[in-house]
Amino acid sequence: MRKISTENLKKIELEMLIYLDRLCKKENLRYYICGGTLLGAVRHKGFIPWDDDIDVVMPRPDYQKLIDQWKDDERYRLLSERDRGYYYNFAKLVDKRTTLKELKEKPLEGLGVYLDIFPLDGMPEEESARMEHFQELDRLRHQVTVFSRFPHSRKNVFCILRDTGIWLVNMCKSLPDAQKRLLDAALQYPYDESKYIYSPGGAYGVKDIFPQSWFEGTVPLEFEGAMVEAPAEYEKYLRQLYGDYMQLPPEAERVSHHRFIAQYK
Repeated sequence: MRKISTENLKKIELEMLIYLDRLCKKENLRYYICGGTLLGAVRHKGFIPWDDDIDVVMPRPDYQKLIDQWKDDERYRLLSERDRGYYYNFAKLVDKRTTLKELKEKPLEGLGVYLDIFPLDGMPEEESARMEHFQELDRLRHQVTVFSRFPHSRKNVFCILRDTGIWLVNMCKSLPDAQKRLLDAALQYPYDESKYIYSPGGAYGVKDIFPQSWFEGTVPLEFEGAMVEAPAEYEKYLRQLYGDYMQLPPEAERVSHHRFIAQYK
């Protein structure tokens, strides 16, 4: 098999984003570019130069509709919690012409070059209840994601001890059980009835809790020459996550932390 260059990897991912954009518009599904993808669109009109992935979020009703109605075609498959042995709490759109191995995680059947699709769920309106619910979701999320790795895959001592404890507890449980507990908790507050929303797959902790009003409507932004959808209040979103988001990080921090091997079949 032939290794995929970074340039071609980004091209494949961009094609997936364009495909998802067209599919969502055809099926009237809401989606938004998010995280580093949104930051890249605003600051660089495309990928952050040292980044190599694409992330989107979808309100839970649209996310679930996408999964329920999905049918693989010649080029793309959708991996999600419905697939046996799938240990993430979000979906991945995968290019079937490729294979990909994450170097810090257990092998995942059917994985290739992918685009991450994260659900957005409702949160309580009252702040203390919101923080309590966040902590519960975070605890349950770790119980799911620890299935993807052995305890020694982390370098931080605290993470090793935490993951070891969760891993040992999960030895007596199943992945589907852990996923169901997380999903049941996430669905307690319906997205369209909530003033605050959160993505259990987010990487920024409580910063990933937003007013739902920021996501009422979309703004088209350019990403590598394609026009894709961003949250209406994307500037507020970016400030919450990154502060002065137009300021480049120190040069030493301009590196990718994603370790993988991607190949053509």
